[in-house]
Amino acid sequence: MDVNTKQREERLVKENLGLVVHIAKSFNPPNHTELDEYIQSGRIGLLKAIRSYDELISKLSTYAWKYIGWEILNYIRQNKRPHHDTPDEIAEKHHDNLWEFLPDNLDSKELSILQLRCDGHTFNEIGQKYDTTSYWASKVYKSALKKITRANHDTA
Repeated sequence: MDVNTKQREERLVKENLGLVVHIAKSFNPPNHTELDEYIQSGRIGLLKAIRSYDELISKLSTYAWKYIGWEILNYIRQNKRPHHDTPDEIAEKHHDNLWEFLPDNLDSKELSILQLRCDGHTFNEIGQKYDTTSYWASKVYKSALKKITRANHDTA
């Protein structure tokens, strides 16, 4: 990259920083630190837009808008994704207590699959044992965990 190109990029970033801040604020960051992170991500988007910008197509601010927004969204997705426990994580957290609170409405297959999962078998192995698919084993397992969760919430 030559010196003129670098200077041009720096000038355009400075001139359009207000646009970046405006777009970052539109995402309603929860605090000032997050706003700073959104702005930094937006600056990356602005720089990408500058590098692919063609003056004959549109104004830079119009062109850069989507790049800035995409970078901020990517930051949010990568860093703020809420964690939801998977069925395996739920079972692992409650492994010691799982067998104490089994509801009466579990059938023999559900009990067997729960035991196999607690013993470390994969859904693929369980599916083969029952001469079916890992998808089926996973569905039965998740259904059993839902029944256990419901029963424990009802008794609480």
